[in-house]
Amino acid sequence: MVWLSGISLAIPLAIATFFISWLAVGNLALLPVEDFIIDQVQLSLWQQIRLPARSLSTKRVIGEAVYGLLLAFIGLIIFITEFIPGAVLVDFVLTALLLSYNFLSTLYARRHLSKRERGMSFVKDLLANFLLGLILTALLFIPLLNVFLLGYAQVLATLFYFREEIANTTHT
Repeated sequence: MVWLSGISLAIPLAIATFFISWLAVGNLALLPVEDFIIDQVQLSLWQQIRLPARSLSTKRVIGEAVYGLLLAFIGLIIFITEFIPGAVLVDFVLTALLLSYNFLSTLYARRHLSKRERGMSFVKDLLANFLLGLILTALLFIPLLNVFLLGYAQVLATLFYFREEIANTTHT
């Protein structure tokens, strides 16, 4: 019985540890890939890069590391609250919004928006951002395929972010 109770606690802790380490370290590892994908989307849309990537400076890497740890902390809180009856729906909505914001944050940074401006921009379009988060959640919660779909998720978020500019370009 003691062994089973230890396993029942060890599995969620192992999942939480993996999740936190992925958000903290994986986020940093994907920076150059995100930048490349966003640049390629812009090149395919406009044959130029309208929003260039920020350099991989020490300040950016440290900022992204802190952001990853913040995401990990929020993720851990969401994970813990999953054990509260009735919290699953709230957690699902929060997860979709956070996932959407995570993929859009690189684009907000390229516009040199302050943290406050990023938040206001995100909230201004909250329903659309929530729908983006739902789609991203569906893509990224498919076991094994989620690793391969990360790039597509960034393409989708980038196209979503530029949707008004794309609409204006096609109408002119």
